[in-house]
Amino acid sequence: MTPMSQPLLFSHSVVHSSICMRLALAISPCSQACAICCTFWLWTRSIRTPDSWPWGILTGLSYIYMVAAWGGYIFVLNMIAFHAVALVAMGRYTPKLHKAYTLFYVIGTYGAIQVPVVGLTPLKSMEQLGALGVFGIIQLMWIASIIRDMKDPSHKWDEKQVLTLRAAVFGAAAVGSVVVIMILAPMGYFGRFRGRAPAGLGRCLFPVPPLSFLHVPDRHGAVLL
Repeated sequence: MTPMSQPLLFSHSVVHSSICMRLALAISPCSQACAICCTFWLWTRSIRTPDSWPWGILTGLSYIYMVAAWGGYIFVLNMIAFHAVALVAMGRYTPKLHKAYTLFYVIGTYGAIQVPVVGLTPLKSMEQLGALGVFGIIQLMWIASIIRDMKDPSHKWDEKQVLTLRAAVFGAAAVGSVVVIMILAPMGYFGRFRGRAPAGLGRCLFPVPPLSFLHVPDRHGAVLL
């Protein structure tokens, strides 16, 4: 077991992911079940070694297929985001994590937006904004590392100085985020939280669309049935 895989296993154990996964696999066609497993495998593969981050491209493409097939993509998106932020919280942020998650999120979100029945919900839905927040956190960690390299090329700063720099970067970003939220919220930009899990699974942290939502044909033919 590699250190990178430990947070993912922990995240699977502390949430009701087993229930959600069984639901997704039970009500989804074989292609969607394979896409769920494939996306998780590609993500873990993309952060395995310092040079494996290009696998993040395939992770994003696999996620796009999941969105088009409507196979519990919100669950997978939140699980990958949770794994990434867990690594950051454990002090395991690395350039490969930044590159892998950035590729996954940018490519995956762009592809998801192209599906007519999804549209801009990845950037509006309360169920998916967590992944966007993780994307922002990882970008801020990257910005802080760049500033540190500029001010401390020899990396002689102690941990307190590094934490102070990160706190300043995150503080400035938090102020900007509050301003943006205050502008967009009154306009009704953010959608309300909608638990999509069937009755009895409403407390599932990562909701999976019920069967009635999974196979609704779209007039544009963008959803793969």
